[in-house]
Amino acid sequence: MLKRVMNRLRFAFAITCGGALVLAGCGDGPICKSEIFVAVTGPQAGATISSVADIAAGEPGIQLDVSAQTNLIAGDAATLTVTAGDSVAVYNAEVASGGEVTFSSVTMPAGEVSLTVSAESGEGCGSGSDTVSVIVSTDTPCTLAVDEGPIPSPYFDPLPVLNTTNDSDPALPNFQSNLTITTMPGFH
Repeated sequence: MLKRVMNRLRFAFAITCGGALVLAGCGDGPICKSEIFVAVTGPQAGATISSVADIAAGEPGIQLDVSAQTNLIAGDAATLTVTAGDSVAVYNAEVASGGEVTFSSVTMPAGEVSLTVSAESGEGCGSGSDTVSVIVSTDTPCTLAVDEGPIPSPYFDPLPVLNTTNDSDPALPNFQSNLTITTMPGFH
């Protein structure tokens, strides 16, 4: 009799546990390993970006690739939002194998720029984002020349100097000089 009671308890336990296992898989959503992680890896926060970084020199502005690392799987969606003042541009990309995301040829406006990468799990495990700020310097090509030109001086050799002999108006106090600024065409 005790054996029969024990068998019935085992059977009831097996049905209860089996039912619990079946119920746990029904409608509970995906099993997510962790929170979604997103980190902008390039350019780095606080960086100053100049024309040296431009990957499309023939195009207006400065273009560069923006990269991020996530813990998402290949094919998940990622968005880059580039904000500078009132200007906002949005770029889309897919997460590659290993969780890398690359936004190619992103046009960077001059000044302080905020780069926000957001990514969302295609399995419904949520989303994450990271924001960095960079400074974009457009390096407007220009030259500055002193019209009177510095003159050689044995005392300061090898550096040329400005002195009273090349003062454009010696009748006035202090030193006067004329400057010529040359810029690229179309820049005023």
